[in-house]
Amino acid sequence: MIVFKINIRIVEDLEILKTMDISDFDDEYNQIEGFFQICMGSHKEGCYYHEDELQDGEIGSELLNYWLNRLLDVVNCFTNGEEYVAFHELETMNRWLEFKANDGKIQIRTAIDSSMKIKDFLITTPYGDFDYIESWKYQIEFSKLRNEIVKSVNFFLHQLEILNPNLLKTKMALELIRKV
Repeated sequence: MIVFKINIRIVEDLEILKTMDISDFDDEYNQIEGFFQICMGSHKEGCYYHEDELQDGEIGSELLNYWLNRLLDVVNCFTNGEEYVAFHELETMNRWLEFKANDGKIQIRTAIDSSMKIKDFLITTPYGDFDYIESWKYQIEFSKLRNEIVKSVNFFLHQLEILNPNLLKTKMALELIRKV
């Protein structure tokens, strides 16, 4: 069985997050960094992920709320009848994750915008100029994709609540909650 799994780990200065109030977070942070990885069988998107103790100076460079927002956008687009969604992997120059509906299943591919013409972070019209560095396509039932994404968002929100319940009242968290 080929597994679809999302791994998330908050890797910030947790002591600062534990004491931060809502307005300071909204004004100064407005994002949470950490490790983020989507596993689609043996293929992985996102950064290196582990559960080991952090080494001195080790940081997570993925914007967790960006990834989760885009994945929720994918779910909501398909729920609203779209048949195609792609979003830019923010930490890259031109790498995208592309999702296509096909007979109740979703095909996922890594796409490259070599010409770097797309200025948006999310598109719902197929882009014909993508290059594909790999021939693989991952396929998953929409319900399983949606369930894993919602489970991951809820896990992230629960981690915020454990760190500091005020974080659930920030603009960042309220946007995720609204999209779930």
